[in-house]
Amino acid sequence: MLLTSLISRVQLQSHSIPANAAIIHLQETARRFFRRTQVWVADLTFDSVASQAAYELDLSGEVDAGTTPKVSRIQYVTYNGAPIHPQAYYLRESDGYLVFNTGAIPGEAITDGIVVKLSIVPATDGTDFPSEYVERYIDGLVGGALARLLKTPGRPYSNPSASREFLTDYNRDLVQARIDVDSEGTERADSHRTSTDNTGNFFG
Repeated sequence: MLLTSLISRVQLQSHSIPANAAIIHLQETARRFFRRTQVWVADLTFDSVASQAAYELDLSGEVDAGTTPKVSRIQYVTYNGAPIHPQAYYLRESDGYLVFNTGAIPGEAITDGIVVKLSIVPATDGTDFPSEYVERYIDGLVGGALARLLKTPGRPYSNPSASREFLTDYNRDLVQARIDVDSEGTERADSHRTSTDNTGNFFG
């Protein structure tokens, strides 16, 4: 879903808000929102290669238009169906690769053997986002953009008191998104704790 589709909602507050200003502030709001909530997620599946330590986390398929988003963090990794302890791998931020530490490198080739769940943040100029997240938190995204726009001094649309009201919409959806993430993550965290010991080794 393109953020440009939300410009008209921003301009409902004031028709004097230029479309280019609306999209810039929608982009900044979206970046902050997804960075702070970690609610945008993706699952990637790889064929494991014996003794290969690094795997590219390609997110180009996450958007239909615009710049490819970035990996914010790795939520969890499984190998051949079993969860791997977080200390056994890391995100190589320089090039967006999952890297297994020595001793945790897959020892055999398995089709669809590695599954990675990622939190994603949009690119700086990102405009395309999953509809499910935009629609669920649309009031927060629009409210955050308006809160930024309306507090800009010296503009025809400046309205500091209304800016504070729209900031409330942003913060409310921010809290709701964090609740959504926590509720989705509880079962996964519990399952992970029962599947590995504190050294990262799998229980037999």
